[in-house]
Amino acid sequence: MGLQPLMEFRKPWNNEIICQFYASYHLDTRADTHVIHWTTEGKHYKVDFITFSCLLGLDHRDRTSTAITEILALAMDEYQYMYLDGHRADGKTVWLKPYYYVLNNILCQILYPKIGDSTNLCEDSQVVLDCFGDEFTKFSISRYIWDKIFVASEDVVKHYPYAPFIMHIIEHVLGIHFPSDAPHKVLKLSNKTSLQAKRELAETTKGTGKGKGASGSSSRASPPRASHSRRAHSEESLSSSSSGGKPPASSSSS
Repeated sequence: MGLQPLMEFRKPWNNEIICQFYASYHLDTRADTHVIHWTTEGKHYKVDFITFSCLLGLDHRDRTSTAITEILALAMDEYQYMYLDGHRADGKTVWLKPYYYVLNNILCQILYPKIGDSTNLCEDSQVVLDCFGDEFTKFSISRYIWDKIFVASEDVVKHYPYAPFIMHIIEHVLGIHFPSDAPHKVLKLSNKTSLQAKRELAETTKGTGKGKGASGSSSRASPPRASHSRRAHSEESLSSSSSGGKPPASSSSS
């Protein structure tokens, strides 16, 4: 999928520099290669999409993969395979099977940093999780982050995601190392399920004997197969999601 470089990435950042980036962010879509412009300490800088992708350790294959906005969301009941037996798909994390619960926690810390209620699956996260099922679907990680930075810049409830990645890009483009005042915490995964699901599973195990997992069989079973509607990969060019308007919102049913 291309997540390994981002999972291994560690970069503390400077909050003031990140705030300056988002305050001055502008996406220029006039050229064939779209460009982000910003100012740091009063000086103008820019980075194009291909350079942005390369600085994140992502390659041509990632850049030309399907954009997440081009992958059709499923109806809520079609995400049922992600949930523990006896619990309906509801767009929340509480009853996700261990594979998807852990995966969602990883992605929340890397790919779609979020604020607010952690028990709610955010925006297009069900579509993203669905890509990691048995019918594995490659989508562009660099395009996803590029578009989400645009969305964050337009958000009236200000939060500044992707600070480690942005800090790395700023320092590379400027050729300057800034002092950091915000640590990049190490990825930690303490639970395979929510605490509520863990309690229920423990009670179920007591009643049915040991060795049973999230779905009543092996707890290490691979994720069940899901149905998808996918588009083919495109050539290396910018998708319409980076046009002058806001990138199309993923039609998540959550």
